[in-house]
Amino acid sequence: MEKMLGNTAGEVVIGCNEYQSMNELAVLMTGFRQKYPAVRFQIKSGNNEEIKKMLEEDEIDVGLVLGQEEKGYSSIRMQCREEWGVLVHEDSYLTEHFCVHWKELSKISLITVADGDIRQELSGWSGEDAEEMSPCICYHSLLDVAQIVRSGEGVAVCQRPDCHFDNLRFLPFEPRLRMRAFLLWKKERNYADAGRTFIEFLKRCRTDI
Repeated sequence: MEKMLGNTAGEVVIGCNEYQSMNELAVLMTGFRQKYPAVRFQIKSGNNEEIKKMLEEDEIDVGLVLGQEEKGYSSIRMQCREEWGVLVHEDSYLTEHFCVHWKELSKISLITVADGDIRQELSGWSGEDAEEMSPCICYHSLLDVAQIVRSGEGVAVCQRPDCHFDNLRFLPFEPRLRMRAFLLWKKERNYADAGRTFIEFLKRCRTDI
């Protein structure tokens, strides 16, 4: 018997960042499109703060964020844990080890994320050592800042990238710092048909994530 396809049409808008959890979200999107081929997706990039703002202002239907579950939102926890560390030049003395301690960064030009939520998580993890840090650059896109690290200007605090950067290496923090990603959507919102159908699809897939 020929497989029946859903007749839902329209657009689903998703806010996300350069997280490895995007691999899981991509599988969900592909599975949804196989059932509802008339639905298209639009991706909007942003950091945690920007994605939450877009959710609050109904600019997106679903947002992929790091950290904790949010009041007023429904959520699905992703399987992947985003591991944090630094992106360094392969010639850096830091590459003599397989990981890096926060104290080792106190005298190095530090490039960090322009995201208050993530910086707060990093400060809570590093404790008093955070007071010794003096970032020289804050960034939104790791792709952009990789060029700066390659030029020899500092090291970039980031989650483990899901791609290869020539002449650069990722060193995880020690002790390890891993953050959960969540798919969020508003509990109280009148979604269009495509968005509502996608959210119901996510709920059905909850046990598979």
